Amino acid sequence: MPGGGPQPLRSTTHPRGLPSLTVADRDRVESDNQCSDFLLAIQDVMHHNGRGAFRENPRRSLHWVDPVEAFLFSQGDWHDYEYDACCFLATRAKHKPLDITSKQCRNYQT
Repeated sequence: MPGGGPQPLRSTTHPRGLPSLTVADRDRVESDNQCSDFLLAIQDVMHHNGRGAFRENPRRSLHWVDPVEAFLFSQGDWHDYEYDACCFLATRAKHKPLDITSKQCRNYQT
């Protein structure tokens, strides 16, 4: 493979999949989109039924610019909570965001 790795499947302008994808890659991206949409729908239902919900992705994840994700965030019930995570004996903190609906969790933000 030129460049040493797989070609991108998404971009900031096409977070649900590049228009130039092969059939196999398009199917893979569509399957991922369906899973993501399903989980976001469950979280939205949980929230509207009085349950707290959260989602976490790396800061640079294209899920944050996904239209479904952006729509839920625009409703005003989701709030960012930034934290640094170290795991697996990492030598550096990894800056990560959580989007949460729980007011109790928002109280812990520093």
